Amino acid sequence: MFRCPVCGRPLAQEGKSYRCAGRHTYDIAAQGYVNLLLPQKKSSADPGDNAEMIAARTRFLLSGAYRPLSDAVNRLLLSQAGPAPALLDLGCGEGYYTGRLWDAFCEAGRTAALYGIDLSRRALRHAARFCLGARFAVASLYELPFADGSFDLAYNLFAPICPQENARVLRPGGKLLAVYPAAKHLYELKSILYEHPYLNEDGIRRIEGFTPLHSERLTYSFSCETPELLHALYKMTPYYYRTPAAGAERLDALDRLDITADFSWTLYEREG
Repeated sequence: MFRCPVCGRPLAQEGKSYRCAGRHTYDIAAQGYVNLLLPQKKSSADPGDNAEMIAARTRFLLSGAYRPLSDAVNRLLLSQAGPAPALLDLGCGEGYYTGRLWDAFCEAGRTAALYGIDLSRRALRHAARFCLGARFAVASLYELPFADGSFDLAYNLFAPICPQENARVLRPGGKLLAVYPAAKHLYELKSILYEHPYLNEDGIRRIEGFTPLHSERLTYSFSCETPELLHALYKMTPYYYRTPAAGAERLDALDRLDITADFSWTLYEREG
């Protein structure tokens, strides 16, 4: 399924490496992922989420606070998947959603070819251990290391979207599921951090080359019962890097916080 980022030829696994007909070779890391991001394509020496963000996100997600979202995504993807589908997790991070989707297919007695890509090697080290059934690669969302029409379904939870690449790797009639933070997502946290908290953009978002088929919204409350869990949530958000000092101090003074989770998602079909 993978293709060579240098020459575009298919990659075949040979032992602990992937190799193309042009003899370009990519070793599989001990943790189980392959690096298909060429050095000249990197925006920094070590792109993607850092170790602190990955640890925080892992701690928070394993608390189960976002499990209702994961369950909803799994139900939708299972309902859209045909026999033996090929699925792509666009920006899989540490593999929480990928792993739970794999488990959902296994529990339903169904087979799937599941792939995940992310910029962060650190995240994929965790993902490859968390989900042994999927294949993972370090790669850019804007240059996916797959041939045209490789996948039946792709899904994106909060990562940047590249419409052209998403359409290219999906088969005719392929579906894309995109999940966004809805208007009130984490509003209570933002109310602590900022003097003037804001609502997120709402409504169906248009993606060039795709037709929206179906949209849903999921809103519920969860509790961060300890300062450690609250700070794990804070550190996995973009707010961690742009919060004024006064806002961070207000957060430090809290022992717990009840927070709104507010998600929206749209299922799209590739046009043409």
